[in-house]
Amino acid sequence: MPGHFPPRSGSVDKLGQRLQAVLPDRYTVERELGRGGMATVFLAQDLKQHRPVAIKVLRPEIANAIGIERFLLEIEIAAQLTHPHILPLFESGRGDGLVYYVMPYVEGESLRDRIDRERQLPLDDAIRIAKQVASALAHAHSHGIVHRDIKPGNIMLVGGEAVVADFGIARAITSSGGAHLTETGIALGTPAYMSPEQAGGEESIDGRSDIYSLGCVLYEMLGGEPPFTGPSSQAVIARQLGEEPRSLRIVRPKIPPAIEVIVQTALEKVPADRFSTAGDFVEALEHPESIEVPSPQERRRWGRWLVGLAGAAAVTLLAFGIRGFGSTDAAATDRNRVMVFPLVERGQIEAGTGVDAAIMIGNALEHTDPLRWLDGWNWLNEAQRENATLVSTETHRNLSLHQRAGFYISGFIVGTEDSATVTLQLHDAAGDTVVARESASGLSDRASILTLGVRVTVRFLPKLIEPLRGIDPAGLAVLTTAAPAAIAHWIQGEREYRTSHFAAALDFYRRAVEQDSLLAIAAVKGAQAASWKARYEEAEQLIAIALKEDSLLPTRYRQFALGLNAYLAGNADTAVSRLRLTIEADPDWSEAWMALGEVYYHLLPSEAPLDSLAEAAFLTASMTDTTFSPPLVHLTEIAIRDGNVRRADSLIGRLTFDTSDSTLFQQLQLMLACVRDGTSEIDWAEAVSRNVDAVIQAARALSAAAAQPDCAIAGFRAALAIEGVASGRRWGALQGLQGTLLAQQRTEDALSVLLAGLESGIRGAYSLYVFDAVVGFPFDSQAAEAERIAREGAGEFYEKAQPETRWLLGVWHASRGNIKQADAILRSLDSLAADDGDERHQLLTRSLAAHVLLAKGDTNEALAYLRDLRPTGPARNLSWSLLDPLPIEQATLATILLAQGDFHGAYRASTIFDHQQPVMYLPYLPTSLAIRLQAAEAMGRPRLAELYRSRIERLAHRQKVVGS
Repeated sequence: MPGHFPPRSGSVDKLGQRLQAVLPDRYTVERELGRGGMATVFLAQDLKQHRPVAIKVLRPEIANAIGIERFLLEIEIAAQLTHPHILPLFESGRGDGLVYYVMPYVEGESLRDRIDRERQLPLDDAIRIAKQVASALAHAHSHGIVHRDIKPGNIMLVGGEAVVADFGIARAITSSGGAHLTETGIALGTPAYMSPEQAGGEESIDGRSDIYSLGCVLYEMLGGEPPFTGPSSQAVIARQLGEEPRSLRIVRPKIPPAIEVIVQTALEKVPADRFSTAGDFVEALEHPESIEVPSPQERRRWGRWLVGLAGAAAVTLLAFGIRGFGSTDAAATDRNRVMVFPLVERGQIEAGTGVDAAIMIGNALEHTDPLRWLDGWNWLNEAQRENATLVSTETHRNLSLHQRAGFYISGFIVGTEDSATVTLQLHDAAGDTVVARESASGLSDRASILTLGVRVTVRFLPKLIEPLRGIDPAGLAVLTTAAPAAIAHWIQGEREYRTSHFAAALDFYRRAVEQDSLLAIAAVKGAQAASWKARYEEAEQLIAIALKEDSLLPTRYRQFALGLNAYLAGNADTAVSRLRLTIEADPDWSEAWMALGEVYYHLLPSEAPLDSLAEAAFLTASMTDTTFSPPLVHLTEIAIRDGNVRRADSLIGRLTFDTSDSTLFQQLQLMLACVRDGTSEIDWAEAVSRNVDAVIQAARALSAAAAQPDCAIAGFRAALAIEGVASGRRWGALQGLQGTLLAQQRTEDALSVLLAGLESGIRGAYSLYVFDAVVGFPFDSQAAEAERIAREGAGEFYEKAQPETRWLLGVWHASRGNIKQADAILRSLDSLAADDGDERHQLLTRSLAAHVLLAKGDTNEALAYLRDLRPTGPARNLSWSLLDPLPIEQATLATILLAQGDFHGAYRASTIFDHQQPVMYLPYLPTSLAIRLQAAEAMGRPRLAELYRSRIERLAHRQKVVGS
């Protein structure tokens, strides 16, 4: 996202001329934008990318006081952050005594500008900005990067979104010699927003310092000034260390009590008393109704409260009112956003028809670019959803304004025994006027009424778009001419989908497509529902139907469908590219954010770090639509893996499951119970007999990065111990169990497990012997026995064996220096790939070629092969395959890069082994952690090194505990 630097007229001075001389072929420096405590900012044009950029040049006294090489390295590391609410850093460098870094530039304003103008922000806006900043902090903190200077001036407001600037800058200055800056009289950080530990000069601050700073920012957005002010920096710091902040409700009595508690928690003096993570801060802001408001006696620690509570119901109303009511900002509305509310039902109208008609009207708007439909149902309470007459015009308008909708549609249906009339009103939300009123009459059956709604909506379009440049007549025609039964099933699917009943939704979508294959939108939604249920073949069939009729899809769904198609095919980078285009067109579309998160979570695109990118996408999806529950599933898994039981319990309580979703529900319940209560409290035999898939999936999710190995091992053991479990599931459980044991370097236990697997008939254990020997575990004799059996049964070079078996044995031979055998296997695989052109066989050949080259001593050529390999394939293949996620190749690449001194490349390559999807990453976890530790130390990042040293020690400690 772009950043903001206030425009400032002026020519390029001597400093600007020096900067231009340093960057003659890369940028054209145009003018100075401003000067701050750390740097001078210039507007420049990027000659290569043809875009405006802002170049910050460090002040000379700062540049002279720090270690420049270390500073530039820290900037390079911070530049890896990728998040929708973080301003990216393009590059950095030095020349002619100048130290600079480059970032995007756009015109706009900072949060500082808005607070200066408005003093106190509307409650909804302040909460939204705080959540977005907190999600950015959560992402950065997961990379070990603490901002250290969160303040309104570093929060940019771009297109209604908050974007945090200067990530990593304060850290870079501090770690490269910031201690020497005291001699220059320059302070790092801003006193009014510094945490007590930062103000006190502590060096080892963590993400909770940023949480405190964001608490100060939220306090100021609501109260009009920071929690502590004074005539000097020293006075501010003194008040900060020795006083409690004044109650927000003194200056703004209508602040809900739960919000005050949240702000006060962020502003606790002791870091341990604040939110543990920025994600917890987001969770609290998302659900203030879950916050325990202190009794009047307990509130005295924060000062006097001016408004007493009328009871728990009042607290709940105030908390829920945050999103829906309060001050509005008509100037911020988007004329392309149209909110549609359920129609009032009058006379002889079947219950629920008004809701279905609103969905149909919304989809008609979706076929009209650039209009965007907002479903008003999402922001109504339960009573209003059941009875549209309870929703007043004022509520319609306030909800529309709070979602930045320029227009909203309301109306009613009047029915008799054989006829019905649909009347709609188009309202200008900002102007509080009725723009148009139209009616249409027809038969009283549900399908006819839905078609009437579309006909009336089409008459509104000239009022919404001038000229009618974006209307899709073919798409609209489908909505009015499709088979009535298809329309009815599609709309019923929409009703089920919005409540996350995906199995039921899929059934209705499938029926709709069977009855009318031109209803492409139903095919896309069906593919989505099928993918949530892991019914991938059905999802692929439905998305193929949709793309065959893609001209009938709404504009945003076309790009989305291409992204979903790429995801289902396992083309991760293509999926990311398509979905990002979808999000650029509609940043508030929660399903697009969710789909992007699914790519990061289940596939292996070339970006990094995937776990953090996935969590950020899920958080954004959840924040943009709090009624959409799919993101909560993975956020719950992440919280449980992190051991954050409190947050996981809150998230799982918000999920809704129908009976067909029982496997997923049982999986999450089992994960939470095991991490919370311990493995001994789980009746594993009963859990397996009830649902073995839930047990295996729970164990796989908990095994990722060996986050919760005890529970993972218990789950996998249980699946192997019970008779009657299908062979495919037993094979997966064996992979997971031996992998988790090897992640803890429990080699004897792993050998015992593999032997037991062989004795029980799991012949795939032989391939695991070979794989583990390649990893470096002392399984040479077992691997040699596996090779002998393969040779006797499939020929000297295993020509009768499956290609994957030949590849694995070829890699094993190469790792042992048996070049002749490895070369012969390579030639046979190369011939096979040339004959059939199969992409998978080509992957086998390229992989083995890299290992053969390495065995021959041609490291550079091997490195070129390894760099070209990318883990591809759908999620179901990546989960259990020894080949598709390329574990051997990724580890070999990281090892070579480390040996060659490319520490950043080695670190980046080795982080992939924390990914939650491939079970075969587990045996490589100790190696990858050791590489990351060495790389962090070589890059001069002691805190990052300590993180990995701690992880290694925890795994070793678990091994000792089990051994004892």
